[in-house]
Amino acid sequence: MEISIKYKLRDYYAAIKYNLAIAKADLLAKGQKYEYIMMSFLTPFVVLIFSFKALFSKLKPTYTFEINKQGIKRSYNDNEESLTWDRIHFYHETDVLYLLAFTNKGEDSHSHILLPKNYLNTENREELTSYFQNNGIQSFEP
Repeated sequence: MEISIKYKLRDYYAAIKYNLAIAKADLLAKGQKYEYIMMSFLTPFVVLIFSFKALFSKLKPTYTFEINKQGIKRSYNDNEESLTWDRIHFYHETDVLYLLAFTNKGEDSHSHILLPKNYLNTENREELTSYFQNNGIQSFEP
């Protein structure tokens, strides 16, 4: 399957909210209540900053994704990156997008691929879900 995506600000907003929810849940789990309160207070500012960053950088190119049994190939401008399914650790599904968490070679922290559902028809969604299942990629809820 091949899809072309021109991201919108709402796509990045959904991803930012998800990442902040994970960070806040992690703070609570560690008993860091003061840090949790500070993060809760700073969340609107963080969302605003990352929204501006997305607006001026990531929203400009059109991204093309080729998704098949080997993995995902992402292309934009003159850049191309291939991810095998074993590099994708989990996915999160919202009502508007799929967020796939993966690690870059030599890094410990997760990077993400956003796949807005409005670019995927029912057949594409079923195919994507089957790739997750066939490769043991679990859904994650913060």
